[in-house]
Amino acid sequence: GISGVPFTGPAIIMWGSGRYRESDVYLACAPLGSVAQQNAWHFLTRIDSGGNPQWAPDQRASIALFDQPQVGELSVMRVESLGLWLLLYNAGSPRGINARVAVAPWGPWSDVIVIFDPGWPNLGYGHFMHMPGADPLSDPGRESEPGGEYGPYMIHRYTRAIPGPPGNAQAQVYFVMSTWNPYNTVL
Repeated sequence: GISGVPFTGPAIIMWGSGRYRESDVYLACAPLGSVAQQNAWHFLTRIDSGGNPQWAPDQRASIALFDQPQVGELSVMRVESLGLWLLLYNAGSPRGINARVAVAPWGPWSDVIVIFDPGWPNLGYGHFMHMPGADPLSDPGRESEPGGEYGPYMIHRYTRAIPGPPGNAQAQVYFVMSTWNPYNTVL
């Protein structure tokens, strides 16, 4: 039901990145009944002057959705009540779990919003992530290795819009995140 994809009928839209923490985010789509066929996939190659996505079957022609060439794990969901797509990912700059929003799967995507930084007071380090020499949270044998945030996978059914003034969209977003040391997952 999303206009702008290069075929009609049910489809799958997929966001992905290349080399771990050395890549931007890209967009692809395929007819739902043909996802196992490599030649069925089309990749976003440009946005025309009218804001319409252009697609091609050649992955090498794909374009990044925004400039962030260090994306780790990512997840995307549609927040229906806000009419927005929400993307979470981990990166080194800015450090932490980052968020961006867009009205269409191809964008334009907002500027980055840091929603979790392990150095924020009363969060992360010393609470559920290890900082060498500062807390006893480490996995055995990894006392000199700090924790690290990654894998922000959203839980769609718990995410809700927060009422507010017009033009100031907000949401309460639940996601799981891995912490590296101790090697664990938190909500």
